[in-house]
Amino acid sequence: MQVSSFLTALCIGLILGIIFDLFRVIRTTFHLHIIATSILDILYWIIALVIAFTLLIMSNWGEFRFYIFIGITLGGGLYYKFISRYMMQLFFQVVHVGNVFVFYTNKVVNNILIKPILSLTKIFLWLLRKVKKCCNFQKTKDEL
Repeated sequence: MQVSSFLTALCIGLILGIIFDLFRVIRTTFHLHIIATSILDILYWIIALVIAFTLLIMSNWGEFRFYIFIGITLGGGLYYKFISRYMMQLFFQVVHVGNVFVFYTNKVVNNILIKPILSLTKIFLWLLRKVKKCCNFQKTKDEL
């Protein structure tokens, strides 16, 4: 029972490390203002608390013993020492791919939808002015 609780605590530390690195990548990529960074930090701690509490309830009915604290700390430390740099690279690659996807999607939407609609609008307005001028729909001074 204690061994499985300790292993669960190690996994909690690992999971919290992964989430922390994800938040680090978000902060680094988007150059967040101090208020947004503070909100993100609070969000991290809320998520960390929910994950840790849920997993501890599932594994050992929520008993928080000293070895649980050591397991979470050790899991986070091992993650940071051996895995963190690779996960950060992976997260940065995912963000890069996401940026490329958004860039090209924006270009496609702009070239397929926006530009043709703007061009058709310009043509329609030009034709409307021509029809108005041709049919003499302008009000004269007497009509005003």
